[in-house]
Formats: sequence, C-alpha cells, structure tokens
Amino acid sequence: MLKAPGRIELLMSKVFALCDRGVDLQDCIALAPTALELDAILPWLEHQDANPEWPEYVRGVVADLRRRLGHGL
Repeated sequence: MLKAPGRIELLMSKVFALCDRGVDLQDCIALAPTALELDAILPWLEHQDANPEWPEYVRGVVADLRRRLGHGL
C-alpha cells in the first residue's frame, strides 16, 4: 500500500530543509503553515541535530518564517 505524507509531515520536511540547508523558503511560504502548525512541529525540529546550538537556530528560522507569514511576531 502506498502512503503519502500528511500535511504535518510535509511541513516538517520542508521546514527542516529550510533550517538544515537554507532551501525551500518559497515552498514553506506557499504552504502557509498556521501558527499552531509551526508550534506543533517546532519540538520535532529542535531535536533533529545534535549540535547544541541547533535548537536556538531552529527557533530563529521558525520565527523568521512566522514573520514572513504575518503571524504577528
């Protein structure tokens, strides 16, 4: 049986790519994640790298994405 990723999994993948490689910004904007969706994926994103600076970096990238999406930061 073939399964396709759901919206949250797609957001996780795209925002991770934005954090990890600095790509997919336009895709992330086009997906227009809500503030609640970004809140939901943030803990997962913060644990995807062992670098001790990674969580803070991820929070900064997500904050920038929130700003670009107009989430009122």
